[in-house]
Amino acid sequence: YEREAIARSVPLWEGTRAFANHDLSSPSRSIWEQVGYYKGVHVDNSGRLISDLHLVGETSKKEHIIDWIKASITEKKPLMGLSIVSVAETMQGEAEGRKGVLVKEIVAPRSTDIVSKPAAGGGFDLVAADLSDEEELTSALLQTMTYEQWRNCNPVYEEKLRNELKVV
Repeated sequence: YEREAIARSVPLWEGTRAFANHDLSSPSRSIWEQVGYYKGVHVDNSGRLISDLHLVGETSKKEHIIDWIKASITEKKPLMGLSIVSVAETMQGEAEGRKGVLVKEIVAPRSTDIVSKPAAGGGFDLVAADLSDEEELTSALLQTMTYEQWRNCNPVYEEKLRNELKVV
């Protein structure tokens, strides 16, 4: 994630939901899987996105999560952690000496889920689309695209656009 992208995304994360685990196979998430939400989102001096997780629901679920958080801190290992689910503009590149997919812009945060194996040490490790609202997802993706990217998605678009312009 580019530091600037994280900083620009701060207001988008306020109130974002937290679910127990990812479930990207389902078209929508159950309220029973929702365990909390985030408040007080800000960027710390090192550029990390920080917030307060407010756990909601059954006491036993909250205690279970808190126990795992404490164990992770005590053991100094990511026994559980957080993973982002978001629509983002990405590109191949290099940052901080590492090559790979760079997140240029976080467009539509969906959730930051509590997972058993955080790929990035409990930080940002997944950018994925929750397909529960296909129209909203399509709109968010289109907002990230340049005209050339949109036009090149399907060659038929260019022909249709030319035909429409002839009619006008």
